[in-house]
Amino acid sequence: MCNCVYLKIVLLLISLHAKSEVNQFGIPALPISVDPIQQRMAFIVGPRDGQSSPKTDSCQVYVLDLSNHRTEKILENESVFWFCWRNNGKNPELWISVQYEVLGFWPRYKLVVISFRDNTIDVESKKIVKNADIVGFLKWNQDGSILTGQPKKDYSVFGGGVFKGRIAISLSDGKNSRVYSKNNVNPSALYWITENTFFVQDLDRTSIIEFCVTQNDLLLNDIPYTADKIVLCGVIKNLPVYRRDGDIYWGDDLFYDSNGKVGWIRVSDSYMAFIDNSAIVVVDTTGKEIARKRVEKSGLIDISPLAKTVYFLSGIEKIQSWNFEKNSPIETLFDVKTIAE
Repeated sequence: MCNCVYLKIVLLLISLHAKSEVNQFGIPALPISVDPIQQRMAFIVGPRDGQSSPKTDSCQVYVLDLSNHRTEKILENESVFWFCWRNNGKNPELWISVQYEVLGFWPRYKLVVISFRDNTIDVESKKIVKNADIVGFLKWNQDGSILTGQPKKDYSVFGGGVFKGRIAISLSDGKNSRVYSKNNVNPSALYWITENTFFVQDLDRTSIIEFCVTQNDLLLNDIPYTADKIVLCGVIKNLPVYRRDGDIYWGDDLFYDSNGKVGWIRVSDSYMAFIDNSAIVVVDTTGKEIARKRVEKSGLIDISPLAKTVYFLSGIEKIQSWNFEKNSPIETLFDVKTIAE
């Protein structure tokens, strides 16, 4: 009798320990993103130790269907560095940068390309681009013809960037890239204006630079905006949206005065969303406030002008949404606890 009770207690403790281990997951704030046609969201679930940030070196990549809130795991136990969506009409592609081996001091990366057709994942057409030239902060232009990001040689096994302030441009699906090393640019703060021009911020946060991509070169068009503590956040109607001293500027003009407390700015052609004093605020391009919702410990992911919805991360465990047109209650789309069930 005593042995049976003892065995049950041991099994219960083992079960509780295993469940607590399984529940130690989180969702990194970057690079969560919604596809160009606003039907799916891609995100990472990675292990974490206590209160630490989720890791991405042994993680899972999920795709969330925004219409029915179903999730599907598309990569497992991979060292994911970055991902982004590529516009391909009704069938967007998800491009995922994965470290797959190390040669000497230099890690090697591959780009895993997942296609979506007729609202389903087209597993058979999965493509692998090995030894890719561009591995970090991937970003496709509007028509999916030019890929920008951080060059593979900017990273070593010691972690962090060996070189900083460089950007790579590829017209060949991540291969045969050209590297631009002048002006000390920040490839993580890059936003396309047209199919061949983009704004990018410098590493010192003192200027916004405009570039033009040609068939043979990357040309500096202009440095139209200079200021201290400038953070590029997006583009509306060919003008940059940026944070300066905690306020929001659109082009040369002060757009939103927040008394220095605004953050997590996301923009679309019609709306702008941001966090101000622990509230999500949505305004239109005239500056008129559309709606405001109180939230706690949240970071914005994206804003959908079609669905009139803001997507955001609650802590590091939940992806939530809020329809700002209806001012509906906040809805949870994904909770990391469900992967342990």
